Amino acid sequence: MINVLHLGLSYACNMKCKHCFVNKNLDKLNKDDFKHIIDVLYDNGLIMLYYTYGEPLLSDYFEEISSYAKQKGLVQILMTNGSVLTDKKIEIIKQNRINNVFISLDHINQNIHDENRGFGGAHSLAIKAIKKCVQNNIKVGIATTVNQSNIDCLEDIYNFAINNNVSVMSFLRERKNCKIALMDKEQEEKYKQFFVYCMKNTNRINVNFHDPSLLPTIKECYKNGEIDEKTYDKFYNMSLCHYQNTLSISPDGLVRCCNLSGKPFGDINKEDLKLIIKRMKDVNENYVCCSGVSE
Repeated sequence: MINVLHLGLSYACNMKCKHCFVNKNLDKLNKDDFKHIIDVLYDNGLIMLYYTYGEPLLSDYFEEISSYAKQKGLVQILMTNGSVLTDKKIEIIKQNRINNVFISLDHINQNIHDENRGFGGAHSLAIKAIKKCVQNNIKVGIATTVNQSNIDCLEDIYNFAINNNVSVMSFLRERKNCKIALMDKEQEEKYKQFFVYCMKNTNRINVNFHDPSLLPTIKECYKNGEIDEKTYDKFYNMSLCHYQNTLSISPDGLVRCCNLSGKPFGDINKEDLKLIIKRMKDVNENYVCCSGVSE
């Protein structure tokens, strides 16, 4: 059963982020293809739809596809850099009931954020977009890719989120070659300390981490009585690989278990999605898991 879909409407993006894991290709799918994908997966248990890969708000299909997803009653999550979040886009988000808008914030320092994004003014546009969502009563989150360049400012981003009425934070460990990117021992320790702090202060803000390497830390904290069973279950489950009920389809039509996974299982331009899904049910966990560490 496929519960979650990461869908790329287009590879189009106005930024060149250093941490981007997307191998860009040509856009090969049209609006009818996207509707067919939603129909097939809806019949397979689809509940949640993430708009990701390029900058979704640059796609000509965003309004129509999000409207179609609304008709299906799907939970919709928009991942955006915030640079093109105009008043018109805000109205589309509200009208088509996008449940959560995650805006990328790599660093609290404007210059470092902009340099990482390869786009002058990216930081100020992201901050403006966050505040615009809050003003329009849109549930907004901050998405941060954790890497060597921002490990010292995670707490600053965390405090910014709290002080600006952000609803949720999402921390994704940087990947390279479909594996977790290396940090030195001191950085790893700072990262784990921040993570433990977040687990112990879930009453301050809803925080999500996507990093299988944190599983031993979660176990240790629970064993030592630092977190209760409810907190343990939440953070342990969110850090597991959910390849069995997740699907990722890029704008060129390639199908994967996860958008962080390398090798695709099929191409919907050449094969019916139903057949690809049937074949993927026998996948081996080691084939798709991105929990290994890059060299």
